[in-house]
Amino acid sequence: MARWIASNRSQNSFSFLPLSKFLCYLTFPSPLEAHLNDGDVKPNEHCLFESQQVMMLHLFVVKGCLGPTKKISKMLAHSTAPSQLYLSIPLSIRSSIADLFIASFVEIKSSLPAAEVFSLMLKDRIIPSLSSCKSLLEALVCSQKYTETLQLVSEIVACGRIQVDTFVYNKAIQSAVKLGDPDRALGFKSEMEWYGRKPDLFTYNVLISGLGKKGRTEEMKVLFHEMVMQGIVPNQVTYNSIIDGLCKVGKVDEAFMFKSKMQADGKVPNLVTFNTLLRGLCAPQHINRMKDLLVEMESQGLVADGYTYSLLFDGYFKCGYVDAAIALYEETIRNGVQLGDYTCGILLNGLCKGGRVLDAKHILKNLEAKGLIPNTVTYNIIIDGYILIGDMKGAISTVKLMEASNIKPDFITYNSLINGYCKMQKMDEAEELVKEMEEKGLSLSTHTYNPLIDGYLRNHQFEHCSHILKEMAVKGIQPNLVSYGSIMNGLCKNGRLAEAGTLLKDMENSGVTPNVRVYNMLIDGKCKMGELTDAVKLLEELIDKGIDPNLVTYNTLIYGFCKEGRVSEAADYIFTIKKQGLKPDSITYNSLIAGYCYVGNTTKAYELYREMDLLDIKPTNVTYTTLISAASKEGTALEVENLHREMVEKDIVLDISVYNALIRFHATFGDPRKANDLCQEMTVKGLVPNEMTLTSLLVAVCREGKLCDAYHLFTEMKAKGFSRSSGGYATLLDCCCKLKDYDRACDLCMEMIDEGHFPQIATCNELLIGLKNVGMLDKAECLSSKIKEKGEEWSKRFGFILC
Repeated sequence: MARWIASNRSQNSFSFLPLSKFLCYLTFPSPLEAHLNDGDVKPNEHCLFESQQVMMLHLFVVKGCLGPTKKISKMLAHSTAPSQLYLSIPLSIRSSIADLFIASFVEIKSSLPAAEVFSLMLKDRIIPSLSSCKSLLEALVCSQKYTETLQLVSEIVACGRIQVDTFVYNKAIQSAVKLGDPDRALGFKSEMEWYGRKPDLFTYNVLISGLGKKGRTEEMKVLFHEMVMQGIVPNQVTYNSIIDGLCKVGKVDEAFMFKSKMQADGKVPNLVTFNTLLRGLCAPQHINRMKDLLVEMESQGLVADGYTYSLLFDGYFKCGYVDAAIALYEETIRNGVQLGDYTCGILLNGLCKGGRVLDAKHILKNLEAKGLIPNTVTYNIIIDGYILIGDMKGAISTVKLMEASNIKPDFITYNSLINGYCKMQKMDEAEELVKEMEEKGLSLSTHTYNPLIDGYLRNHQFEHCSHILKEMAVKGIQPNLVSYGSIMNGLCKNGRLAEAGTLLKDMENSGVTPNVRVYNMLIDGKCKMGELTDAVKLLEELIDKGIDPNLVTYNTLIYGFCKEGRVSEAADYIFTIKKQGLKPDSITYNSLIAGYCYVGNTTKAYELYREMDLLDIKPTNVTYTTLISAASKEGTALEVENLHREMVEKDIVLDISVYNALIRFHATFGDPRKANDLCQEMTVKGLVPNEMTLTSLLVAVCREGKLCDAYHLFTEMKAKGFSRSSGGYATLLDCCCKLKDYDRACDLCMEMIDEGHFPQIATCNELLIGLKNVGMLDKAECLSSKIKEKGEEWSKRFGFILC
């Protein structure tokens, strides 16, 4: 032993510390650390001390002194870098103490250093024990080092000298699932089976859970049946994972079937089971089942927890049952249930989002009386509620209450207030709050500035938006896609396409990559301006940049080409859409149908309408309005009736545009009484007749020769604030002339001229002749003078009459 010590002393060039002095260090948790903190050990002494510890460690290993061995290894693990520590051990003795270092690192919860030592051991062809492998893998997974776990498993398998068992593969599978890669996890399962290792309950539970989280429920069920066939009995965790996966993709009925199977297999559903099912039932059509499930849960002696109530509150709010949520809250109070901060947050947020801020404040007051201490999040929820209903005074008063409770408003509070002022177009107040944030040292972000951009855009103040972008750059805040996208949208909608193009370049120069939505805005702007060549160039540009066009892109181009009458070019995009793996929708077909109707090819329009049925694309009100309007121009009553019948058969709820098209058709070409019946029908359904409806009814009444009713309707239009169009005047004037009521017709014609509408020459001619024939020469002269007063243009139009 003495010769060995002397030999190593010579090799490592250090003086050996006497054993009696060294042992005294073992009474302290970390002697080296203590000496370093006191400044007693210099760097060179530090190295000397470590070397002495390593030598003594080997001495204790040889002597079989396990206690001191563990103590020294833990000291070294605390104070020394893994690679440095490992390499400081002489190669001849590394195999005897390397496992001990791994155990020490794992014990002090330093899993990554342990993994580093493990890798170094494998490089030196030192084979760690299987127990070291397992403890290290467990430690890595517990510390959520999933990537490192997979790397270590790969090294273990690659070395080929460690017996890799089911436990090792399970840790790899677990890590892959945690990293959101169930395919890799399934690969590990196949590999372990190839090497003759059988998956166990843990394997299947982890895989089922991972597939369920990704919505891959069919594969999840295949694994379930496979484990049963292998004789592995599913447990509560298995069933809960399957139920969770099914609920996530909306397969609630199937989830309940597995709950029944769970019970049939003798597994008792627990609170997790019921909470998962409750979460799956959060939809209006399932609200009664939620109640029944809650009753069943309570009947089995399970007590609802905070998460249960948060699910119930959330479910009620999603279904729009705000009063039911309040009733549930009152029930919890009666039952003495203590709601936690999270559940209270769900309740208050749901009430505020539903516009019931006063109810939220009342409940918050009650909760405070029961011990809830409001925090910044709580107050921010109430502030957001006030802002949602446009009550900035209420929001500000809540901020004052917050400050009175010694709770400082944070950047979220200020951002909410800024957003509220911007929505109300109070930009000066919003700007003042930004300055106040800076003065208080609160961090400004895109969430602060983006509402300002939106606020200025509503007033078309694009220069202010440009100023904000510059201000953000000065303050080191990078505008994001939302910042640029909002300005781009505003510029394109206002036809300022040159500025939009410049903004696109600025955006790219700033390092913000435009997405397909930004390009869609530009393409839409170009299409609306009729600049189709530029729109197509933008499509080519986004493809060149590796951005995939979406259906909106192609629909926008189709609409643009159809609007310009270039329908055949628009139709070509249908093939492009399908080639890109996209599916045309009702918007695609509506644009093409409107385009063909516009160029007078109604036959092709009807072909496309029938094609929609074949492709299982449901026609919309826009589809029918377009086709009915086209049929109305051609006066084809049978086709209009067929379209109306098909809408009813397909349970399509008619909107006002369809009713107007039908009323217009019957008023002009069909049965005038049917037009009136349709108007009454739409009123019963809660649709309010608009100017187009009443104008069409006027045509129907005039066709029936009901002049008094027509005048009453015309007066009603003015009383309702509708502008009476030249068409309405012309219809009524023509009716008066046909009924030879020239006196009223003359008054109407002069009113029409005063309103700036040109009477039809033929009608005016008929009226003047009629006035002269019935001896109303003064009226005729008065009308002639009215026309002359309007100037040369009007006189030229009616010159031959006035002569």
